[in-house]
Amino acid sequence: MAHSIKSQAIYTVLIEGGKGKRITESGEYPQFSVKGHSIFYQTGGYVFGNLTKRLKSVNLSGDDEITHVESKYANRLIPSPDNKWVAFMNLHKAYLAPLPLTGQTLDIDPNSKSVPVAPITRDAGINLHWSADSKKIHWTLGDEYFTNDINERFTFLEGSPDSIPPVDTVGVKVALEADTYRPDGVIAFTGATIITMEDDQVIENGTIVINGNKIEAIGDASVAIPAGAKVYDVQGKTIMPGSVDVHAHVSAFGYGITPQKHWPLYANLAYGVTTAHDPSANTETVFAMSELINAGEMSGPRLFSTRIILDGADGDFQS
Repeated sequence: MAHSIKSQAIYTVLIEGGKGKRITESGEYPQFSVKGHSIFYQTGGYVFGNLTKRLKSVNLSGDDEITHVESKYANRLIPSPDNKWVAFMNLHKAYLAPLPLTGQTLDIDPNSKSVPVAPITRDAGINLHWSADSKKIHWTLGDEYFTNDINERFTFLEGSPDSIPPVDTVGVKVALEADTYRPDGVIAFTGATIITMEDDQVIENGTIVINGNKIEAIGDASVAIPAGAKVYDVQGKTIMPGSVDVHAHVSAFGYGITPQKHWPLYANLAYGVTTAHDPSANTETVFAMSELINAGEMSGPRLFSTRIILDGADGDFQS
């Protein structure tokens, strides 16, 4: 299974500002070469992208395109700042390899023999990024931050050990905490037709009293409304229990910056879905959205997920 990814064009702009110059019509993750004469970029998307990703470069005029690396089942291909190494994610795990810039395409995967390939993660790793001096590679997994010296992943570099030490499995805890949002105050809805969970009971001209995030009373017009409550007259409206979508897709396949107002979440709420379970999503995106909702920073149904999809389809997301 291959997914076609429509990439954005790549532009350059002077640091002083001004009109941008289009360099390529497609591509992602641009970065300048070490001498600044060319631009590296990736094609094929990220997770849920094309089966094969490619690391390419062009000059500052957008010419002389070269494909340096291609990798089936890759997610990311990241050249080091000194352009001597490439870090890559392949089916969620991360690896290091030399980057020979010969003008020929290097076909690379975890079992490649043309260049030495070293794993840097035991299970998985995302957000791969290099130190400025190209001597360390960093990544994250869950709420932990990891770092490896590249000379510890090979035996032929200056200062390398005689044998490769085990891959780190314990990182630095990010330790980010946020309070769960809890509404306060008392509100009451009056005049509603209320569909209950009590068999087929329907209450006409009903009242619901909510204190904070809990329903305190529900019944007919005789329900007492506390003094100071904010009252909403919803005569002609129907109130029912929220729906639970146990196999939802809330458009959490993307990566990068998540819109604070994510329209699929609003659409779910508009149609009465107050709890959603998305079993096929980008792990980092869907759990970030879930926690932003819990913290009151996004509007949406309660959101649960099983992380990225696990199945046997032939894609860059299989496990």
